[in-house]
Amino acid sequence: MQFKVGDLVTLKDKDDFPTLPGALTALKFYQRLEGEFRGKVGIVISTLNDNQSVLVMINNYRQPLNIKFLKVISESR
Repeated sequence: MQFKVGDLVTLKDKDDFPTLPGALTALKFYQRLEGEFRGKVGIVISTLNDNQSVLVMINNYRQPLNIKFLKVISESR
């Protein structure tokens, strides 16, 4: 999926990720992200690494995130 500047995004559900052995660090990272998002919506302000990561504005600060953790709610025109 291609993310574009201006897209509204939110965090994917935890159930969308497979459970792998030794994934405790990833789980802790996801839980921290969940705490930052708290069901809120972020806006993509830049794409990075050939659209593998995006810079998202959430809670008035910028957060670089891998697109695996995000889903688009509303696409920019």
